[in-house]
Amino acid sequence: MCIDPALSGGHLDKFIFQIILKSYVAFPNFLEYGFSNSRGAAMSYYSSNPHYAAADFSEDTGPRERAEAVASEWFNDLAAPQIARHHHRMTVARAYKGAPRWDREKAAADREFAETTVDASRIAQMVLADMMAFGEVTEATSYAFDEAKVSHVMQQAAE
Repeated sequence: MCIDPALSGGHLDKFIFQIILKSYVAFPNFLEYGFSNSRGAAMSYYSSNPHYAAADFSEDTGPRERAEAVASEWFNDLAAPQIARHHHRMTVARAYKGAPRWDREKAAADREFAETTVDASRIAQMVLADMMAFGEVTEATSYAFDEAKVSHVMQQAAE
């Protein structure tokens, strides 16, 4: 078969047209997608190399999300007064948004929140580790939670 149209006497154009026409009849979306797969992505003769594939952590995602949700619940329960105070301070400071005072108020509220929720953060990390390792919260973590909860009540009673 001759590739040069001048040497083929114009038969190559007719041959290509017939191929495109037959492809269009068989696959009506052929011209819309061109040489692509059913999803519209460009096709390749090379298969993907599994050694270079992105790591698939989907097996770890479900248990990790559940563990983070449980740890978040324990943190929110333990740090409820600090969370309420932080929200109140930020609500008051919202009037100064965009001004330098806003930055100072936000930094002070964030610093106070971080300083007062150290125990809650530590216990939340313990809960996360327990949930990832055992699927439930251990007695030691539960005891630490109760101890931290009682210490906050005792501090409030002392004031």
